Amino acid sequence: AENAWLGGRTEEALELLAAARKLGSALEPRVDMDNLTGHIDMRRGLVVEGYRRLVEAAEAIEPTDRLKAIRMLADAALSTFGAGHPADNRVAASKALDLLRPTDPAESQVFAHVSYGALAILAGHGSDGPSHLHESVAFFKLVRAESTDPLVLLCAGIAGTFLREAEAERDLLDRALHQARGHAPTAALPAVLFLVGRDAAATDRWPLARAQYEEGARVARETT
Repeated sequence: AENAWLGGRTEEALELLAAARKLGSALEPRVDMDNLTGHIDMRRGLVVEGYRRLVEAAEAIEPTDRLKAIRMLADAALSTFGAGHPADNRVAASKALDLLRPTDPAESQVFAHVSYGALAILAGHGSDGPSHLHESVAFFKLVRAESTDPLVLLCAGIAGTFLREAEAERDLLDRALHQARGHAPTAALPAVLFLVGRDAAATDRWPLARAQYEEGARVARETT
């Protein structure tokens, strides 16, 4: 199902997920299936349903895999980035931040701080959001530069877009685009292209912004 989804065969992915659900109800496989289904829902426009499914799956797995729950909650929050209602969707990011511990891996730190920071900014919570995004920069330096994790790339793109006044933060955008274009699953590329396009559009690089938006739309049509 995951390979079908990454290959742009959405209906086949959903059929395979439905078949897989009939084979067992163990917690971890069920959570993984809900996670993928939630992603598919969101990318097809069912944002509220996808968000709900991801949050419920994260809550189910949290007692046995806290780091996975952090990832899923952050992913749920960031996947609603352009859908409006940031105050409501910030709940998932707040839960991710609450679950975080100082000794957690850099990737988990990035997921929690970026998701909370971005949603807090969109919800108008003053300096709270930027402080968490700035805090995430140090953790990005601890994540392997060659990481192709789609959520790492999305976080890098979002942090770079919001904090582009500093060279270190702008480097996050370049890193996200390079990895998404050359090495990551194709599902990561449209979101990253949207973010770098937005960054270019906020300057005088409008032809570049248009090219990145158009490429992002083309890849999204081909893969969803």
